[in-house]
Amino acid sequence: MPIPYYKVKQRINANGKKQERFFYRMLPQEKVYTRELAKRINKGSTLAVGETELALQQIGWNLMQLLRNGQSVKLDHIGTFSLSLTVDSKENEEDLTFRDIKKVNVKFRPDRELLQTLNEEPLHFVDLNKVNFVKEEEISKT
Repeated sequence: MPIPYYKVKQRINANGKKQERFFYRMLPQEKVYTRELAKRINKGSTLAVGETELALQQIGWNLMQLLRNGQSVKLDHIGTFSLSLTVDSKENEEDLTFRDIKKVNVKFRPDRELLQTLNEEPLHFVDLNKVNFVKEEEISKT
């Protein structure tokens, strides 16, 4: 299935100068939820869909617990999950306290194999700027 993308114009600050630049953005696609992923996994497995779904839920729960303990988690062929912090910086070390931590984030670093596969095998894209859309009322006339 082709991945739709489109062009956008955005103002950026490059070398201290505001400039307009053009970029590609991917159009968000349908999200695949746990149940659907479990069904896809089951096509190559002897497990029941419910068992696969439970295993995926357990991965999520254990990932959360391990991250809460400050551990990073590497899933082969997928990537590594770890925590990062958003912190208000201070000029003096003694002024820095745990209250300066404003947000805890989950960082994901994709597995090298995953990135290589995505970049080596050709992906199919469709430029939405070049697609001729048909108005809904024109479809209903046929």
